[in-house]
Amino acid sequence: MNILVTSGQMQSVGKNQVEFVERKGEGHPDSLSDIIADLFVNNYIKHCWDKFPLLKSNFKFPNHYADKINLAGAVSVSKFGSYDIVQPMEALLIGKVTRAIGHEQINVLSIFQNSVIQGLTEILEQQDIANNVTYHVKNNDLGGADHGNGFYNPRSEEELLNLLEHETLANDTTVVTSFAPFSVTESLTIYIERTVNSKQFKKQFKAIGTDVKVLIVRIDKRFDITVCLPFHPEYTPDFNTYSKTLLLVKSYLEELIYKFLDNQLQSKDYCVDLNINTKDKGEKVYLAPWGTALSKGDCGVVGRGNKYNGIISVSRPSSVEAPAGKNANHFAGKLYSSVSHSIAHYVFEELGLENQTTISSKNGGVLSEPAYVVVECVNKVDAVQEREIKRIVERELNKLNEYRIALIYTDPIERFRNGKLDFKQSLLLDSR
Repeated sequence: MNILVTSGQMQSVGKNQVEFVERKGEGHPDSLSDIIADLFVNNYIKHCWDKFPLLKSNFKFPNHYADKINLAGAVSVSKFGSYDIVQPMEALLIGKVTRAIGHEQINVLSIFQNSVIQGLTEILEQQDIANNVTYHVKNNDLGGADHGNGFYNPRSEEELLNLLEHETLANDTTVVTSFAPFSVTESLTIYIERTVNSKQFKKQFKAIGTDVKVLIVRIDKRFDITVCLPFHPEYTPDFNTYSKTLLLVKSYLEELIYKFLDNQLQSKDYCVDLNINTKDKGEKVYLAPWGTALSKGDCGVVGRGNKYNGIISVSRPSSVEAPAGKNANHFAGKLYSSVSHSIAHYVFEELGLENQTTISSKNGGVLSEPAYVVVECVNKVDAVQEREIKRIVERELNKLNEYRIALIYTDPIERFRNGKLDFKQSLLLDSR
């Protein structure tokens, strides 16, 4: 493993003249796809542990990946005061998933159905949505010459355990990158979305759905903020109610945004331009049954939403890795997305160094020893700090099994909301 620390070659993003940041809210079709993909793999693993106790006792699980989950939007007719669903939405599971161990079948379709309903009902909170979904599973279980048939079609738990002993290497050649800390613009983007999707906000503005999108363009000290807010038709009886609510929401958000920026910048030397639902034309406004564009034909795809850190920061280097739905056993992109994120934040929290951390793997490599880990710091780094950075890198890479456990036991919906992995279960299992 090559660990490289560089410094003094980057500029802090907050000092750039221009910055672009986007966040898709929890009810956005792409966010829902990511969340459901992780719900599926976690539910699949836990179902298999209930069914196959030998696997659970060895903390192993059948091979699978489901990182191509798609949600195809429903067809609806909406108007002020009401809506009708004309055609249900479709949920598609596309991937490789072990369907049986020997003669013991694993009901992949049922697990997928339960995961979809779990994600949709908890986030959208709409009772009728469960009756408006059709399901498709396009699953193949071809192991390929590099794995053999037993990889996805094991004849017994013992055979699978034997295979998995030799299948903990990186499954792909990939590169992921993370950074810390968030800029003021990045933090504000998350803050606005979480505010709109908070219980306090929903209590005051019941008509607003969860398919929130926030885009901020910062030019010098001007924050140009665009927010898309879907309105539930059944809670919006007429155009007058829509317009009044929009004005109240804008005033509510502006007050919070100014307080946030005052606190972050410790100055009032900035300006804010907040725009909401910019596509509205007369009475043609953003009404969306279930509070999401998924109800009006829009589609969601894994990997099209926020990055692992919860934002799409165009001003930062980024990888195309989509960790949602991937197998935490040996999918390098999933593990390294979480590990690089932690390393970047620990380097900042423990050493005060703004940085970008990149991990590169080679297919078949030892996961605890990736090909390259590069930590690029904004400010100059001395010899002591460099040693400390390398210590943090090695420490986190030595905890890969804790990351696996945390990825499986962390509720994907809560991780979307708070951006954190829950390591409590990792500590409990490691202490046994």
